This record gives sequence, structure tokens and C-alpha cells, in this order.
Amino acid sequence: MPSKTELHALISAQQQKRQQGFDVVRTLLDRLAPSDQEKWDGIRQMSYTQLAAALKDESVAPIDALHAYQEAAINAHEQTNCLVEVLEEAERWAREVELKYKGADKPPLYGMPISLKEQIHVDGHTITFGYANLLSTSVQGDAVVVEVLKEQGAIPFARTNIPQTLMIYSCSNPIYGKTTHPLDSDRTPGGSSGGEAALLAARGSPVGIGTDGGGSVRIPSSFCGLAGIKLTSTRVSQCRIGEAIPGCKGIGISWGPMALEVNALTDVVRAVLNSPTSNLRDPYTPLMPFREDLFRSEKPLTIGWYDFDGWWHALPVMKRAVAETRAALEARGHKLVPWTPPRVKDALRYFCLAFSPDGGRRMLELVDEGVVDPMLRQYFFLYRIPIWVKRTIATLTNWWFPRLAYMNRLFTESSYDLRIAYGQADEYKREFIQSWQSAGLDAVLCPAFGHPAPPHDLPSQCSGPITYTGLYNLLDFSAGVVRVTEVTNKDQEDCAKLYTEEDMFYRMAKAAFTSGSVGLPVGVQCVALPNQDEICLRLMSEVEKTVAPRP
Repeated sequence: MPSKTELHALISAQQQKRQQGFDVVRTLLDRLAPSDQEKWDGIRQMSYTQLAAALKDESVAPIDALHAYQEAAINAHEQTNCLVEVLEEAERWAREVELKYKGADKPPLYGMPISLKEQIHVDGHTITFGYANLLSTSVQGDAVVVEVLKEQGAIPFARTNIPQTLMIYSCSNPIYGKTTHPLDSDRTPGGSSGGEAALLAARGSPVGIGTDGGGSVRIPSSFCGLAGIKLTSTRVSQCRIGEAIPGCKGIGISWGPMALEVNALTDVVRAVLNSPTSNLRDPYTPLMPFREDLFRSEKPLTIGWYDFDGWWHALPVMKRAVAETRAALEARGHKLVPWTPPRVKDALRYFCLAFSPDGGRRMLELVDEGVVDPMLRQYFFLYRIPIWVKRTIATLTNWWFPRLAYMNRLFTESSYDLRIAYGQADEYKREFIQSWQSAGLDAVLCPAFGHPAPPHDLPSQCSGPITYTGLYNLLDFSAGVVRVTEVTNKDQEDCAKLYTEEDMFYRMAKAAFTSGSVGLPVGVQCVALPNQDEICLRLMSEVEKTVAPRP
């Protein structure tokens, strides 16, 4: 294990390497800018859909799209600190794609610049999860999803920042620093795909790939006003996508696309699912192409909706977003029925045990003698407390802080406890499906999260709202987020009236959102059954067109 002095030297060297990469690209762009700046500005003003069409008809060249977004990405980084690195190989990849398909039929993602979350393998590059201990290693081979995206014509061009551990919905680590929200530097863009969300929201990339193990695509998408989807984990390859905590087999952890518009997500999902080589690269990937019949169907849907899951009261603005979306979907002819997921408090327990089956041991190994991000010191302190002490604290605090007491019980003492919890989780899944089917549901509409983008330190203190997203990782359902509104002055006033309970987590939320939150984006969450990602995308598309149409 390197000493702390050696680790700080590695961090310093990595930061210098990152800056050198920015300087190389910036020097190239500065040399080209006098003649190409107007062209790049025009490209960045295009929507994803317009850019995709322009690339296909060759009115925009892949190399020009790349240069336009390289400049935009570095500008976004200077605003938010969202990048881990720019990929210098992208220049070669863009020219190769253009040469290969010049005047010929184009693959679905031809020439499209695409950004990637740090944990997604790119051959020869470092994957750290924010741990300085891992800086001295580099990965061999691209992730299967990267191979398929390149095969389908996309140009990976930038990698984005993450929180240390990937297990918190903020975005900070000791290597690359803190990523800030594009609209408010005092607030977080979310996590763990926070760098990706900040880059996209600052218009530094047309489409990106994040990962989601408890809401890590959906939470930052909601915070930053994006569309993002968590795909069914067993339907697409997870091969060579790094796991911060390997072995969380009870959780549906999956990659998913993020962008300003749902059409970009649909294009990426369709291209990957229809790739003829996905199954060859990863035989565990099923032969299940994109189902256009589900996506393009005009049959009205039966949609269950809820704005309180029985565990955490979402802020009034999150409930308003659901109500306005519900009304808009009813006006389009869909049937909206009130429905509440069963036993969410129990589901939270199963989720937490499955997400941390070793009680945090692997994370502690990675940070012992290492460098811990200040945002996570509290987490590591809690993981180091013996389980019997936590349970004693839970018993003593149950009368005054019942929610805190319950959270202290979400740890396993043995493999036997874990096996029992896995069995109970399987029973819960069957109960959930039965409730869904008894209500005759095609999809579900609910809050994207418990609140909009908070100050940077709130996620390290208050993880209660994770039930709104983590539930659908436990179940491995398809789930996506779409922006529909923003916080108003009235929403702030309603927040002050709502949280009157003597609950420490609610008090923290009230302090974070009764001032300074006006204008923050707010999304809703759309959910579909496993392997019905097309229904989720269809509902997301209808919500986008009906509630929050893009210019």
C-alpha cells in the first residue's frame, strides 16, 4: 500500500496529466478556431436530433462535430469541474469513421460525439472510483458498450467525474475534486454520474453514458434537467464496466444513456440492442433486439401513479411535477390509477443489505492508509463502528429519531443474515409483481427523487429519499427520468409548511430548499417492467412532448 505522501504525489501527477490533455486539445482548437468557430457554434446550437440528421446527410463532418464538442466540454469543465479527461484518441476515431463511411450508408450513431462516466473502461485508461490507491493501474480493453457504440459510429471523446465510492448522490473525490451544478456552484449535480450530468446540462456533450446502481443516472438527470434511463441490467452487457463494490448481485446495476432529449436515449438504446455483435462480445447478453412495436404503439397505457412511497415525503415541487404530468397524460387518453408500491420500508432494508453485503469492508480496505474525500468521512466513520454498537444506538434512539434508528439497523452480521435477506427480497419481488399485475399496470409514474439539487453536503447526511430510485434497482425494472418543471417561489413556501415533523432528515431538507432553490430543474420518473425498456422510453417521450416540449 503506497504511503499518503506517495498517494498525494500520484494525485498531483494525475491532475497535471489531465491539464496537459486539456492544453493539447485547446491548442489544436485555437489553431483551427479562426476559420471554424462559426461552424462549431452552429453545430452546438443544433438539438441532438438535428445533429444526428446533419451527420447522416454529411452536411456536418464527424471531425467538426468532435471539435465543436471538445471546445464545449472544456468550457463546461472550467465552469463545473466535470471532466476526468479528454480522449486524445477521439481525433483519430472521428477521421477513421468519416473515411470508412464517406458516401456510404451510415451506422445509427455515425459521427456522434459521446461522453462516458469514469468507471466505464476505455482501453489504456485509468479507472479509480475516486480512490487514489488505484491511480497506478490502467485497464485493458474497452467495455463492451464502448465497443458497440464505436461499431455503431459514435465517437467517445471525454470521461466524466464521479464521487469516491460511487455510493453517494453528490460528486466529489480526492483526485479530481468537486463537480458543481451548472446553475448553482453551491449545489451538487448529483451522483454518481454527476460529472456526466454537469457536462450534458452545460451543453458540453450531446449524449453521454452513466451507470445506475441506486439512482446514479436518474438522480443527476433530475437534478440537472436531463433525460436519463436505467436499462434492465440483464438485457445489456455490463462487461468491463468497473464495479466499486464487486459482488452486489442482489441489485440491478446497469449503464444507461443521458441527454437533453429522450430521442437521444432512444437512438443509443436502439443502436446497442440491435447491434449484431453484442451477444458475440458478451454471450450473457440475450438476443433481444429493440422492439419497435412496443415503442411506437399508440395503445393507451394504464399507468399507476404515486407521490409518496410510504417512507419519505417528497418535496411539494416533486409532488406537483407528478400531478401536472398525470393530468397531461390523462388528457392524451391514458388511464392513470392511484397505486402505491408495497412495503417500501422493507424494500429499503433489502436494498441496503444487497448493496453492501460486506458491511462496507471493501470500501474500508480501499481507503485504509489512503486519502478520503471530506464529503465521505462521515460514511467511513459509520462503517467502522461495530454492528452491535450501531444496533445498540438504534435501540436507544428509536423513540426520538425512528428513521435514523432504522437506518442503523440496515447492516448484516453474517452470511446467514445475508442469505435470509436475499430470500426475503425474492419474496418481495414476487409480491411487487403481483400488486403491479393486479392493478393492470403497463407503467408507473412517480417522483424522480425526494427533492431537487441540494447543497453539496446534504447527500452525506441524508440518504432517506433513495427509496424513490433504489427500489427499481432492487427489482431490476426499467426506469427513466424526464424534466417537466422547475422550482417556484410557491414551492419553496410549501416546503416550509410541509416539513413540520420532528425528524432530523426532514429538518435538513427544509433548510436546503426553503430558500435559494427557485429555478432548479425537476423531473418525474417513468417505470416499466424488466425487459420492457421500450415502454419506459415511449412513456418518457410522451411526457417530454406533452409536459415539457423542447424548442
